[in-house]
Amino acid sequence: MLLIFKILTVTQGVKFTGASFAEVEATLNEMYKSGYVKMDNDPNTGAVTYHFHEL
Repeated sequence: MLLIFKILTVTQGVKFTGASFAEVEATLNEMYKSGYVKMDNDPNTGAVTYHFHEL
């Protein structure tokens, strides 16, 4: 099954990939530095969210 998310948290990335928190966070941060995603905070939970603006 193919799942496409426009907004993703580190926890969701861990859940769907099985990778460690450190691996998912490092990958998402690299994508942020490269301009592939935008970073924000969820107003309700405060969790860091990564927005895939090209999807």
